[in-house]
Amino acid sequence: MVLGKPYNTIHKITKKHRLYNSLEFFGGNRNVNAKNVQCLIEAIKECNLLPLCPLLVYRIGGVYKIADGQHRYLAALELGLSFYVVVSKEPYDTSLIGKLNSNHKNWGLGDYAKYWANQSETSRVYKRYLEYYNENRITHGILIALYNKTHIRLHKEGGNKCFKTGGLVFNSLIRDHVEDRLYCLKKLQGAALNPVLKPVTLRKQQFQGAILTALNNEHFNFKKFLKNLYRSRHRFNELAKTVDMVHEIYRIENLRGRKRNGK
Repeated sequence: MVLGKPYNTIHKITKKHRLYNSLEFFGGNRNVNAKNVQCLIEAIKECNLLPLCPLLVYRIGGVYKIADGQHRYLAALELGLSFYVVVSKEPYDTSLIGKLNSNHKNWGLGDYAKYWANQSETSRVYKRYLEYYNENRITHGILIALYNKTHIRLHKEGGNKCFKTGGLVFNSLIRDHVEDRLYCLKKLQGAALNPVLKPVTLRKQQFQGAILTALNNEHFNFKKFLKNLYRSRHRFNELAKTVDMVHEIYRIENLRGRKRNGK
């Protein structure tokens, strides 16, 4: 059987099909990323969407080559699952692979939030999450950390797995924690004059993470930090790393020789 008739028909390739282990890659395609393949494997285990994501292949000289979907192909082989292909009958364009890869974009955290906000069972929680996000200069990574009542992004199992699968939790305790921290972050707008905190700095995840790290310290005096920040010079606009920003926060808090924790 020759695939590709008619054009745009989706063909199911089972383990018994002669092409199951014989599809080839184009030399100009991007290198296979083992981490991406493993992420796909885990995602397929939870919900197999391979029937909705067929591979795009070309038949060249009797050989079927994958133009788009090589990571999905390897994940399917690893799991021993059937996969689906569409064979293009258009002339092969050497620039096609680059166009496909540059136009492809994985879902971001905002995409997941919008999706779950439109599902009946998770609508209330995720719509409230989006309200917080849209009303505040905050990144998704930091806001999710606040929902988890922590000051750092969670890295276990990819960092935001629960959020992506519709498992975000919201209750009165989480609400109070989120709103308290968001209030503190808002207080930083216009809090510095030498120099003014740039919008890009206020929005930067490293800066927000540094502020939340300090707030998580029971000995940190946020009011004194704000007062000193207003009347002294800072380097936040120049810094890039969270740890350096944390040090700058404590330096400003401790101006005028005040020693924290008796040190």
